[in-house]
Amino acid sequence: MMTTYLSAHRHTLVALAVLVALTLLFFRPVIFSAMHYATADVRETAGAIAPLDAALKQGTYPLWNSYLFSGMPSYASVMFVPYTPASLIDLVANLPFAPPRRFALALHSLLAALGVFVYLRWHKTNVAPALLGGLAFQFSIDLVGMATGGHDTKLETIAYLPWALWSVERLLALPTPARAATLALVLGLQLLSAHVQMAYYTWLAIGLYAAYWTICGIPFTVWNNFTNLSFRGAVFAPRNLVIAVTRFPPALAGGARVASLEMTRGLRRHISALIWLLAALIAGLALAAALCLPIANYTAYSIRGGAGGLATERAVQWSLPPWELLTFIAPHLFGFGDVTYWGGLPFTSAGLYSGIIVLALAIVAVIKRPTHPSGVTANAAYMSIAERPTHPSGVTATAADTPTTEPPNHPTIQLPPSPRARFAAPGVRKLY
Repeated sequence: MMTTYLSAHRHTLVALAVLVALTLLFFRPVIFSAMHYATADVRETAGAIAPLDAALKQGTYPLWNSYLFSGMPSYASVMFVPYTPASLIDLVANLPFAPPRRFALALHSLLAALGVFVYLRWHKTNVAPALLGGLAFQFSIDLVGMATGGHDTKLETIAYLPWALWSVERLLALPTPARAATLALVLGLQLLSAHVQMAYYTWLAIGLYAAYWTICGIPFTVWNNFTNLSFRGAVFAPRNLVIAVTRFPPALAGGARVASLEMTRGLRRHISALIWLLAALIAGLALAAALCLPIANYTAYSIRGGAGGLATERAVQWSLPPWELLTFIAPHLFGFGDVTYWGGLPFTSAGLYSGIIVLALAIVAVIKRPTHPSGVTANAAYMSIAERPTHPSGVTATAADTPTTEPPNHPTIQLPPSPRARFAAPGVRKLY
């Protein structure tokens, strides 16, 4: 039986082995040499939380950090959240064979790739294109920059994005308690990963997809049952309605009743799916309540949530100028980050380039299947939200409501690799 299973799924197993091997290869200095990334952000963060970490090692959880400003909460400000899904690795930190602490980055990088792979396979994408999509997401500039730049919680949070999208679409396709529980678990783990903005974008994408699914799905159910009156094995289109009325009035009445019953069942399925989705969202929040509630309580006292929130000018300074969308094609057009950058942002570490091949395949997918709901509606929404929106309103709400002490570093660059990776895989399939 095992041999039969391995033979039937050999391509999938090979793809998973490739993902694991490339992850180990990329993070080999961290995993096998116990090295750490030492960027400016890493060093500054290490210095800021050093007293808090020392107190925790002595058995006291530091609720207050008196070393920044006039003092501020350490947990509610998300400055010091040692108990996250990634920190479970620290449970074996004292064992001889344990990996270094930053092995969590490798695990979440792999988790992100696996999420895209599973999501694409659920959409009936072949193994090779699904593997390409996973790799395009995992090794995009943004995700690599998070791993190497000290933005651990960003990577750890966004790694759950493809899993959330997969869980939502499965739940709406066939609502069951198990699928609702899966979505709740994914969202709970993502919220506990302690990066509010990344979770915010995920929930916004879920809301937009659910809205599209509702608006397009319910009218389709009604229209489908109106234009196809099934009775006694026959289907009558509207143009044949007169014939049906004159020749088969009893049958038509029975068919109308059947159609009405089917329409009612369809509406009930939609409403049931939305109820399960709402229940899963509430359960996900409940799972992360230990972190979400303190953040909500502190928001009113932060510079973004209190006294009118963060100034709009300061928030929108990170909005991408429209002309910098050209970096999708020419990554060095405005420099490539740090001292070489001369574009419209205050500063940046890298462009949004995901590879000309990935972009070309994504365009092919859009052209070949422009109306597919999961391909265009959801992902176009993610693009409009995530691609460093060029309109000020795109980032103001997030920047103003996130209870941290400084404006987000590139608050809107985190999701762009996801839609392009998601599009690239079906783009490969359309070329066959």
